[in-house]
Amino acid sequence: MSLIRFFVRRSLRARGYSDYAITGMIENIQRELLQRTENSFLKKIWAVRHGFHPDKLTWYGLTKENHLDYLSDFEYAWLFPNNGHFNFWLSNKVTYKYLLEPFSQFLPDYYFQIERGEILCLMDCPRSIPATADGIISLLHDKGALAAKPIIGLGGEGFFKFSFFDGEYFLNDNPSAEVEIIGLISNWRSANSGYVITEYLKPHHEFARIWSRTPNSMRITVARMPEEKAKIIWAFTRFGAQSTGVVDNTHAGGIINLVDIESGFFTDGAKIVNKKLIDCKYHPDTGALVEGTV
Repeated sequence: MSLIRFFVRRSLRARGYSDYAITGMIENIQRELLQRTENSFLKKIWAVRHGFHPDKLTWYGLTKENHLDYLSDFEYAWLFPNNGHFNFWLSNKVTYKYLLEPFSQFLPDYYFQIERGEILCLMDCPRSIPATADGIISLLHDKGALAAKPIIGLGGEGFFKFSFFDGEYFLNDNPSAEVEIIGLISNWRSANSGYVITEYLKPHHEFARIWSRTPNSMRITVARMPEEKAKIIWAFTRFGAQSTGVVDNTHAGGIINLVDIESGFFTDGAKIVNKKLIDCKYHPDTGALVEGTV
């Protein structure tokens, strides 16, 4: 098996794939080929031969007739890093904030960076607040809620919401204690990966009427072909639910809707269940119709 992996790696590297993308591709494909699913082993091999991870057979309802309608996993992996040598600027949340400083009025406030044993005050931290765990608690009392997330990370992993209301602490909306929050901060100081503490964003009223317990969001995909101007390809909304906790990410069970780029209208909600995209026209917890205009 190791010899096969070696030759597969060498072949993919020669085709321009990054080592990071190769590792992810090999691990995902190997895991999915060995998993018991509704798809036969031969169908999974067919998917891989056409550039897809085997789980896309179910996600997309992939067939010989429609597979060319999709960007394959291999094609997408070949693009990594998606933004070339600018990728670090965009994937690092602290750098990202500085990069978009001219548009800071549209960004959350950044208060603290916790990394390599240090707590550092960032650009939006009040001058009266010290760069200590007690300072973070003091700011939490003042703001009522704060968000904490890894400096580099995807998919909502490692996200925490701190709240202080009516004299009580909450962690991810669950009753907590000051000592528990300080313990988390202490763990982040000693960890290799850094954390950033920012303003906690509340949902826009158009989104809050559907579900108000997560920030919810709209994602816009922008692409630029060589020697052309960048243009919006598509956009979608994301809504959290009781099952997603304090995040709205799709892989956590969030609801997505395609947005009409011209009108801003979104409808026809869907969510992923057991690696299948199923219709979710009404919010499962509030019963609200998941549609509107942004």
